[in-house]
Amino acid sequence: MNKKDNFQKKIMTYVALLGLAIIIAVYFLIFQKNMEKAEKIENSNRSLSARVTQLKTYYDKQNENKKDIAVMEEQIDAMLSKYPADVREENILMVAIDSLEDNEVDYKNITIGGREALKAIPLETVQNAGMEAYQNPIIFAQRKVGLVNSTNYFDLKDIIALINSSTDKCTINNIVYSKNENDNCLDGTIEVTYYFALGTGREYEEVDFKKYTAGLNDLFNLKTEEELAAEAASEESNDEE
Repeated sequence: MNKKDNFQKKIMTYVALLGLAIIIAVYFLIFQKNMEKAEKIENSNRSLSARVTQLKTYYDKQNENKKDIAVMEEQIDAMLSKYPADVREENILMVAIDSLEDNEVDYKNITIGGREALKAIPLETVQNAGMEAYQNPIIFAQRKVGLVNSTNYFDLKDIIALINSSTDKCTINNIVYSKNENDNCLDGTIEVTYYFALGTGREYEEVDFKKYTAGLNDLFNLKTEEELAAEAASEESNDEE
């Protein structure tokens, strides 16, 4: 091999090496970067595809979800409707008034506690629920009551049944009685807790006392106007005699 052929061979080798270097440079600078971008796009598309699939599932179930939400709203309304907007003294006194109509009971004292908050649902939670009927924080509260009285066993059972059947949202917490040896009556206390909810938008319903007779002689309305008139006439007749 002469020097000319050797030189040409070296030139071809350099050219080949240069071409290989250019190819490698192109690979790293362009092709590989494009592959990395393609891989990122593929990963992103995979994530977007999963998201689209998830959204499609929500879309396909939106009518069913709307029905479920409507049912839940009805259940919430039904639950809150059981709680009055407030519990006032007259609500509690009605229990004593009603129990005196058909039972032999002597109330010694009725203790009425103040309003106590039990659980609060913040305004943000209420607003996030998206229920237009409720625009305020909802607060569940209670009032504790002690009915101190003297009665007999059978009437005590009637009073307990009366409280349990009350339309008020209340529970009997404790019943403590002891026998009075002097008159064979039962002396004791019925402890009751009344519950109500603030922020539901409902108005307090006044207690209807119209069917009860008012007067100093009959504070708890045991007698009708006719009975009171008859008693007054009888007293006048006795005075004349």
